[in-house]
Amino acid sequence: TLLLARSSARRSEFLVRLALGASRTRLLRQVLTESVLLSFIGGAAGIGVAWWSVRILVVALHVSSVVKVQPNFSMLAFTFAVCIANGILFGIFPALKLSKIEPRPGNVVTPVGVAKWRFGSGQALIVLQIALSLSLLIGAGLLARSLLALERQNLGFQRENILLLRTDASLAGYKEGGLYPLYRKLGETLSQLPKVLSSGVGRFTPVSGSSSSGNFSLEGYSSSSSLKMSVYDVPIGPGFLEALKVPLLLGRTISPRDTPASPAVAVVNQSFVNLYLPNQNPIGRRMVLGSPFKAPGAEIVGVVADSRFYDLREKAPPMVFFSLWQKPTLGFEAILRVSTLSGVPAEVRKALSQIDIRLPVLELQTLDSQVESSLDQQKLLTSLCSVFSLLALTLATVGIYGTLAYSVAGRTGELGIRMALGAQRSNVIWLILRDSLWLIGAGLLVGLPIAMGGTHWLKSFLFGITELDPLAVGCSLLLILASALIASYLPARRAANIDPLRALRHE
Repeated sequence: TLLLARSSARRSEFLVRLALGASRTRLLRQVLTESVLLSFIGGAAGIGVAWWSVRILVVALHVSSVVKVQPNFSMLAFTFAVCIANGILFGIFPALKLSKIEPRPGNVVTPVGVAKWRFGSGQALIVLQIALSLSLLIGAGLLARSLLALERQNLGFQRENILLLRTDASLAGYKEGGLYPLYRKLGETLSQLPKVLSSGVGRFTPVSGSSSSGNFSLEGYSSSSSLKMSVYDVPIGPGFLEALKVPLLLGRTISPRDTPASPAVAVVNQSFVNLYLPNQNPIGRRMVLGSPFKAPGAEIVGVVADSRFYDLREKAPPMVFFSLWQKPTLGFEAILRVSTLSGVPAEVRKALSQIDIRLPVLELQTLDSQVESSLDQQKLLTSLCSVFSLLALTLATVGIYGTLAYSVAGRTGELGIRMALGAQRSNVIWLILRDSLWLIGAGLLVGLPIAMGGTHWLKSFLFGITELDPLAVGCSLLLILASALIASYLPARRAANIDPLRALRHE
């Protein structure tokens, strides 16, 4: 856009060159050389920026220090070649435009007249820039709104002030048959720590990335052929659901009396009841993993509310919580609800070493950070889209400003005459803004259908909002409109401050 605007400003220069005998091929070569030189300088500066920006990205994305991340030579060569190709491509249009002028009398110095607004290639590029900027802004707005909805949703459990400890008893020499004493001692020791309000042990913790699922069967239940009997199962110890504050809807949860010597029990969630036992009392029903049903099975003793235990985007699947003491597993996690996190990690490590010094601390983190980590992909996509949309908006704003600035410079004489004949500053400002409003309006009209079509590709990343979210679309429209008007107002104000005498003398 700036090259096209500048080519109009250099029209007189090239007319003089043609009149002095320069060939059109030489003029084309000159314009292309200037354009490629600009691209070369920009590309060289971009390579320097790339080395620094990669370091920033490595820190922002928490890339392991073992992984050596640096710009690749072939990648830099490719992008540099694209940069030079852009210089050639966008230098051709101004060059071809200038090659059509004829050095005839009256072309070099033209009389002052009233300029007419025309829709040319420069204006078309501005409309395209606004349209694409609007599309990116709406996409970024939708992703930001979706991320906010993910973070603010009701998870079905409380994630604040929860500490997670992951260990593996097999690394300490334990076998599955001798885990019950370890579970019991671990639960008693952790619950006695000063700042621990409640604690429990389970095979998985919420949004950990681990899961276990399979088919199951209910005693006396015959399902339709179209209904697949599948369930997610999580062995947990006493206090696990209480530490998460998962609401109990019916019956009881897993308790200390559910030992290896007692009958097997299970707690199911509301989705399980709604799908497999609608309008029935699930308490007392028996179930087993696998099929067909084999007595005695595990007795359902309670129903808890649904929680987004595995995926923050998906609705809670049918889940069943067995007693970890009755279904032991060597790898497990302890969950502790504390009054304050300060100093607790050190106390937990000390308590674990007192129970068995061989037990390793594989991971020690808060549930809040684990939930936030599950949103890393969404955050990265939102951040990248926001950066690119703001970059596109900046380019569109600069394009509008540059084009109008050159237009005002070319209309200095006309504006001087208007003001000498009594035109007010407001009239001059409106004269310039009117042209830009046409471009802004055209860009928004073109950009809205493009944006609406493009949001289809973001559908899988959206949560809690529609593809036509009015707040995201409205804010994007207001942002690009405000930016474009600011870019238009600066040349308009400059035009309104023109001294009529100086303008006529300049002409």
